[in-house]
Amino acid sequence: MSLSQPDANGCWNWQGAITGKTPKNEFAGGYGCFRLGGKMRYAHNLSYLLLEVLKDKNLDDYTDKQILKMLDAMRKGKSKIEGSHTCQNRRCCNPDHQKRESHTDNLRRPKWQAKKARCCASIGDSKTHIGRCV
Repeated sequence: MSLSQPDANGCWNWQGAITGKTPKNEFAGGYGCFRLGGKMRYAHNLSYLLLEVLKDKNLDDYTDKQILKMLDAMRKGKSKIEGSHTCQNRRCCNPDHQKRESHTDNLRRPKWQAKKARCCASIGDSKTHIGRCV
């Protein structure tokens, strides 16, 4: 994977290709992506899969095909669960900045929560909030 050094907010920014807007949604896009196995894949999903889901597993026990199948299932599969960025940075691949939730719940999260998390994270204390950062 092609990632930057963590930024001030702890984001691991994808340095490769980025998804663009779509004809149906001008606000879409901005996610790190790559092509593998003939399909476009999201970089944050691969990061989450390798560093969270399979973190205690021996990757040699899995074939590439099995890993790709797990990766495909993370793209709004039957469960309709997606990886949402709590940092609101679509290029971020830090699994600690991802939350697995429904699309509806993702859209319901107030955007100020992400701003609060970023500013408090920058001072190293996610439980303390400084009024000027929202």
